[in-house]
Amino acid sequence: MNGRKESFCFLRQAKKLFTQPKEQMRPVPPSGGEKAQEQGRELAAKKIKTIERDKKERSRQGELRNRL
Repeated sequence: MNGRKESFCFLRQAKKLFTQPKEQMRPVPPSGGEKAQEQGRELAAKKIKTIERDKKERSRQGELRNRL
């Protein structure tokens, strides 16, 4: 009976080592710095798109003026 008890304790310890609690399995949210960088990239992309759109509108307006 002593052998069974030891093997049971060993199996319990092995299970603890190789399985993680649910709390640790959740994805970690990005830190404040990473989140700020991501938001900065998105903002820069929006600004670039806006500038490109404005350039196209100005060139179209110029073409219309030249036709009149």
